[in-house]
Amino acid sequence: MLSPDGRCKAFDASADGYGRAEGCGVVVLKRLSQARTAGDRVLAVIRGSAVNQDGATSGLTVPNGPAQAAVIRAALRDAGVVPAEVGFIEAHGTGTSLGDPIEIGALREVFAAGRSAADPLWVGSVKTNIGHAEAAAGIAGLIKAVLALRHRRLPPHLHLRQPNPLIDWAEGALAVPCDGQLLAPRNGRWIGGVSAFGFSGTNVHVVLEAAAEAAPEAPAVAAPDLYVVSAKSEAALAAMAARHAAFLADSTAAWPSLCHTAAAGRSQFAHRLAVVAADPAEAARKLADPVCPRGRVAGGTRPRLAFLFTGQGAVWPGMGEAAGPRAEAFAAVLAEAGDLLAGELARPLGEVLAGADDLLRRTDHAQVALYVVQSALAAQWRAWGIEPALLLGHSIGEYAAAQVAGVFDFATGLRLVLARGRLMQALPAGGGMVAVGLDAAAAATLVGAEPLAAVAAENGPAATVLAGPVEVLRRLLETLPEGVARHWLEVSHGFHSPLMRPVRAGLAAAFAGAALAPPRLDVVSTVSGRLVGAELAQPGYWLDQVEAPVRFAAGMAALAAAGASGFLEIGPRPVLLGLGRRCLAEPDRAAWAASLSPGDTSGRSLQDALAALYRHGIDPDWNSLHPNTRKTRLPTYPWQR
Repeated sequence: MLSPDGRCKAFDASADGYGRAEGCGVVVLKRLSQARTAGDRVLAVIRGSAVNQDGATSGLTVPNGPAQAAVIRAALRDAGVVPAEVGFIEAHGTGTSLGDPIEIGALREVFAAGRSAADPLWVGSVKTNIGHAEAAAGIAGLIKAVLALRHRRLPPHLHLRQPNPLIDWAEGALAVPCDGQLLAPRNGRWIGGVSAFGFSGTNVHVVLEAAAEAAPEAPAVAAPDLYVVSAKSEAALAAMAARHAAFLADSTAAWPSLCHTAAAGRSQFAHRLAVVAADPAEAARKLADPVCPRGRVAGGTRPRLAFLFTGQGAVWPGMGEAAGPRAEAFAAVLAEAGDLLAGELARPLGEVLAGADDLLRRTDHAQVALYVVQSALAAQWRAWGIEPALLLGHSIGEYAAAQVAGVFDFATGLRLVLARGRLMQALPAGGGMVAVGLDAAAAATLVGAEPLAAVAAENGPAATVLAGPVEVLRRLLETLPEGVARHWLEVSHGFHSPLMRPVRAGLAAAFAGAALAPPRLDVVSTVSGRLVGAELAQPGYWLDQVEAPVRFAAGMAALAAAGASGFLEIGPRPVLLGLGRRCLAEPDRAAWAASLSPGDTSGRSLQDALAALYRHGIDPDWNSLHPNTRKTRLPTYPWQR
């Protein structure tokens, strides 16, 4: 069985056995639909396969021609392919004087009809190139056939100098590509077959087709996206940033594909760099900038992330479009809210969010709009795999925080916020709010025994808000020393003051039929300034919350004590981030990110926030961030060159 010269001379007159080889081969098999959805590069498609057994033969090395022909026909039937559509066969082709004529005879029986010397079935064997790899011989033939289909070319079949006289070559229906051969389509298809036969008499045949050419990706819309680079050291990160910048400067690949591959296709190390850009050229410029923000992940655990839900003053016209076109979860929540609120507002929700009729200046519309946008933002972040460990809401922001924590569902929260806003809007005018540069104790002393005024919010070491009748607040401000900062807030009423007391009865009625449950996530209350649990499931908490001061500074301290080292503001504009930084002893050790910024409707703010979180070690679900995006080529690591 072994060739004396160690060569497989398949189909040659001098065929005298096979030359042994060693090797292994691996292919990844996947359903075609799943591979396309995942954006995988498909090399070829297995259209059909079959296996049978020779049965009794006259010897170990004597194959059975009819059995070989039968297994090929069975594979063609399984593939739904007719013989005339097959362009080549990767034969078993061991190189024995007896086996080769039997195999060619079986191929001629199946494929010869309708072929000629001008249009033959091409037959070759990879064993003439690499030897007989025994257990790996079949996979070697499969790999060769896949590559032939991809390149539309058969490699040269070696060691054929004098065709085996026991094989009838005269009719020309079959031919061997001794010099290589370009493959032409047959009926518009590139199809080949692979045969493999075992000593035991097992016969296998597989029908392969070239993968359809991927449709060109549509030109990427100029939308911002996140591009990340990481390394194991600061020096390596600088080198990789330069390498990626040079690569991106000349890249013509689809921008979302590049971003997805850089994130999902690479390991993410501790030293990190992330840029937000609308195209490869912009990313290249930012990566080449020596002051491009960098980060380092400390320790091996994901930092604890806190969601901070902004209060009423954050709303702005157009915020309903601020998440950009890729924020599908955000859009879905807005659509659901629009249906639930049909007929409840002066204008449809979309028009309210756009700023129609200045409705966002009205408490009954502003609070509903804020709750919807915050719930939509939280849904979008969670859809991208950014999950909070802790929650804190400032004033009306506590409703969205409670909804995310599971205290009530979205529709229930929407109904409660709608009732709350209407009750407040119906209060008499004349209340106001003013921010002053005092600590909580000094602000309380300033208010003193004024029956209708109060400290409405404790936002930081020297940042409090007073609320009450405007004339009372003006009188109090006159007693302040010169140089103490003061700033009137643009509000319709004096929230979080005794002026809100008439709201309690109506709000109690709204909560009477509401289904409430203890939170499923850790929530820090800005009523008490500490972690709370079952209290949130009691209507009394929400009645007190209307009048009680917002203890934001104490809440930030509680978040820090609970281990929070990342803070993501869930609101239309960054209000709490600046306040929060002043509440912590070492704010620069934490990550700070804002979901939205006024005027930005491209979604860049969300991507900027993702970048800030990523640099701190908080990774999204990259596949959710880039669904159905094709992988593409990226620069290699230095050790891969």
